[in-house]
Amino acid sequence: MILENDKQHLLHTLKVYKTFGVEYIEEFEYKNLYKQYNNTKLPNTLKELNEMIEHCSLCELSKLTDKKVIGSGNPSSKIYMIDELYQSKNQNLSNLMEKILEVLGVHFQEIYRTNIIKCSVDYTLRQKEQYCESCKDFIYKQLEIQKPDIIITFGKSWQYFLNIAQNETINYGSQYQYKSSILFPFYDLEFLYKNPSYHDEMIQTINKIKRYI
Repeated sequence: MILENDKQHLLHTLKVYKTFGVEYIEEFEYKNLYKQYNNTKLPNTLKELNEMIEHCSLCELSKLTDKKVIGSGNPSSKIYMIDELYQSKNQNLSNLMEKILEVLGVHFQEIYRTNIIKCSVDYTLRQKEQYCESCKDFIYKQLEIQKPDIIITFGKSWQYFLNIAQNETINYGSQYQYKSSILFPFYDLEFLYKNPSYHDEMIQTINKIKRYI
């Protein structure tokens, strides 16, 4: 008997196989299939990975839009900025990002900005955590391929890279290690926009990052 959670895992696993181009699977045991999926390797080049993302249908977001947002800027940059969701449609947040880059002393073409959720949907999307779970392997592979020196995460996106217990708190602006990269968690851009009193703290964090550039 397959429980409801197992059903969801099974559907997700089969969708992953479909994304990989698999059209037929012989008789299997569910546990073995899920184990096999976890061992499946994503492409080792950005070109192939991007093509897979463009054709991804792992969750219902792919039914809401056929536009994928893989990233913008220079994918070979040593500075990666990662958010949960694409937010460029909000001009206020775009202006704040420009201010961050100005203080950091780099141009947009010198960094790479990407997001965990690859579908282009409304930035106010609810249940972001659910969709991040479906997409997170793509961002892991992006980082594995490019190996940036510095990762700046916004909002709660840090939780997909740092092994911190749920009852522990993150210190925004502090320095952490993610594999070979130095990771700096930032507050959510919308939170920073609505709370200018945190801008001084933001600038202090940016000055820390500048030491590594």
